[in-house]
Amino acid sequence: MEPTYQKDSNTGQWRWIDPAQVEEWLQIGLKSKLWEALVPDVVIHAFRDPNQVQRVYDFKFPCPATNQPSWGQYARDQPHYPKDQKEMYTDALLGGKLEPNAVTPRGVK
Repeated sequence: MEPTYQKDSNTGQWRWIDPAQVEEWLQIGLKSKLWEALVPDVVIHAFRDPNQVQRVYDFKFPCPATNQPSWGQYARDQPHYPKDQKEMYTDALLGGKLEPNAVTPRGVK
């Protein structure tokens, strides 16, 4: 649940960051180290290898319920602009082979 992935500046590959490392950075005031990180709600990965992402699920609960669920659009001042969450998860975590799934009160899309 809520794994953190970050692009390795040496290899260009997106890598899982251990939650203990994320927590340590946050505790010592290094939130900036997570500036370009991706944090989907749920990731299914290969057995014991969080870097081999199989599926990505993100919770979308629109308010009011009559609104259509949507993927978060990155703002102009954010590192992934002009892409949205769906594009980033597709490209970075799923290697462009699959699309992430939106989990809504109406089911999985």
